[in-house]
Amino acid sequence: MRKWFILCVFVLLGGCHSPQQSGFIKALEELQVPVRVMEKKEKSIFTQDLNGEKPKTYLLNDKLLSVYTFDQSKDRSKAKQQFYEKTASQNVVSYELYELNTMLIFYVHEQNLHVAIPYDEQIRKALTQLGEDEE
Repeated sequence: MRKWFILCVFVLLGGCHSPQQSGFIKALEELQVPVRVMEKKEKSIFTQDLNGEKPKTYLLNDKLLSVYTFDQSKDRSKAKQQFYEKTASQNVVSYELYELNTMLIFYVHEQNLHVAIPYDEQIRKALTQLGEDEE
């Protein structure tokens, strides 16, 4: 009985990742981007609930990578609008926003806006690969 309970817990926890999100992280790893799961979630504007969803957070070269996955692309669009409304009057650190189907991704790079964003090319390539795989 105990083994069944443990197995059920792992199945439920495994179901928390969407295939799209897992595919994105795998694509980053294949491109040798140093990404790892963030053990302790920090509280920030980039980790807040958006449109009823909590993000899965990662560290990409010690910078926050916040990945939201929604049921539909219209939910992603609503979440993006909600983010813009919440941050309209705030001075937000430098970040890049990426979107693909039902995913909304924030990479909080904190770089000067006149400098190339580290890993931007690899993130875009991973998203392109993922988009091609889904077609």
